[in-house]
Amino acid sequence: MLQREMEQVTESTLALRHIGEESLSVTDMRVEMIQMREQIALLRAQQRSAWALGLSDDPPPGYT
Repeated sequence: MLQREMEQVTESTLALRHIGEESLSVTDMRVEMIQMREQIALLRAQQRSAWALGLSDDPPPGYT
C-alpha cells in the first residue's frame, strides 16, 4: 500500500512535468508541489511508524 502511494506521487510528478509547461500557472504548480511534499512527508512518517517497523499491530491513521 505504502509503496503504491509513493509510486502515485512519482507518477503525479511526471504528469506535472508534461502538462505543467502548457496549462498550469506558477501558482498552481506551487500548490501542487506543496501538496506533494505533504504527501511525501506523510508517507515517510508511515514508513517509520511502529506498525511499519513491526512493533505494533495497529496500522497508522488513515491506513486502510
